[in-house]
Amino acid sequence: MKPKFSQVLLGSIFAILLLVISARTMSVTGQAGTPDPSAPRGIPTPWPTMVLPPMTPVISDGTWQRPAPSQADELRFSAHPTPPPHTPYHLKIEPFVLRVPLEQEISGADVIVRGTVRKVLPSRWTTPGGVRPSNPFETPNETIFTPVLIEVEEYLKGKQPQLQLLIFVVGGIAGQDAVEVDYGDPSPFREGQQLVLFLSDPQLGAYAPQFKTLNEEHRGQRYGQLWTIYDYFVVANNRAVNSRFNESLDQLIATIRQAAQ
Repeated sequence: MKPKFSQVLLGSIFAILLLVISARTMSVTGQAGTPDPSAPRGIPTPWPTMVLPPMTPVISDGTWQRPAPSQADELRFSAHPTPPPHTPYHLKIEPFVLRVPLEQEISGADVIVRGTVRKVLPSRWTTPGGVRPSNPFETPNETIFTPVLIEVEEYLKGKQPQLQLLIFVVGGIAGQDAVEVDYGDPSPFREGQQLVLFLSDPQLGAYAPQFKTLNEEHRGQRYGQLWTIYDYFVVANNRAVNSRFNESLDQLIATIRQAAQ
């Protein structure tokens, strides 16, 4: 029985492939079954390397090191020189919003009061005597604040002997200078407004040195020291509202008393 043409063709192709493979093997090993010592053996591809840019921090002996500023950096910083001292100072601050549970706010406050704004005093600098700094643009530790007098209706935590407290509210206009803080419109710190205030002892805050001087200036006044605001609620229609909470005043007071025990 004669083989079919297709079978003969497939057999020929298979034989040709075997010859090609054998020829390539001989060219690499030299002889069949005898490896060529000069031939590469599975050398892995090396990781790519690159030159780090000058401003990239490098590690030397386990210590972070940063190269010296380049001439371009010096030009970039010198493009915004400090304004002259007589230039009006204007700073806009976004109010900081606490993102912690109410119980944690209650625990963090030194004093919590329910009261009414009785008087908004003139804004001033935190410097001794409220004097404008020689150059406000070079004194980052000084700011403008507005003293706000609160008539206390009830101490909910940390009772003090005073029936009036003076509150340190960041922001205000002092002469040609202004520090703007968006507390909302209308501002909660206006005469007649009822508030629940979470207050902190300023002696431990960012402006502690300034508060020491400010409190000495206010020594002997019936409302005692200045207090900083930790958080606050605006009270209206028996509701206590701020940027995160809106609940009945009675419920807020009950929560404060329970958490403050």
